[in-house]
Amino acid sequence: MEERMEAIGNLVNQYSPDIIFFQLSKLRVENFMSKPFLKSSMGREICAAEIDVGSNKTLVVATSHLESLPPNSEKRVFQAKEALRFLEQFPNVIFGGDMNWDEYTDDDFPLGGDWTDAWAKLKGEPGWTYDTKSNTMLKGNRPLQKRLDRFICKLEDFRMMNVEMIGNEAIPDLSYRKNQKMVLPVFPSDHYGLILTISSNV
Repeated sequence: MEERMEAIGNLVNQYSPDIIFFQLSKLRVENFMSKPFLKSSMGREICAAEIDVGSNKTLVVATSHLESLPPNSEKRVFQAKEALRFLEQFPNVIFGGDMNWDEYTDDDFPLGGDWTDAWAKLKGEPGWTYDTKSNTMLKGNRPLQKRLDRFICKLEDFRMMNVEMIGNEAIPDLSYRKNQKMVLPVFPSDHYGLILTISSNV
């Protein structure tokens, strides 16, 4: 665990993001909100922070871990819609996290209005953040390639510039034994990370 945390820290140092979706911001937080989802058997909620980005502008960054596993598709879709309805009141929003989204069971993400999926707009390629084929730490797991993690944006005063996948390389000289059978490399996480760059419209 210590080595994985160090690897995540190295990614933070390398990319030096202004806001990190694990409760860290270089910018001043004006307000914090949390709202439990109306339908959740796993106690899921949406957490949001209103950030002062200067020039009399604020940016709301929100995160959630939507309901897991295929049988919970209906709840997951309901939660996604509920989250966007709640965040719609703000002019500038980045909603990012482990959405557990699966187009096969959940259909397209319910964007609507001015909402945009950053990866779909800027990249267009599959963008699997959970990939048992490329993340060799997951060898032996049920085969799965899904874009579970996303940035969903609604931006009036900013524009999306770039989105990249990070944390998709094994940590050098670190391995673990799985099921007493396989020795596998260790990655920073079982999910790959995403880093989004935005710029002011002014």
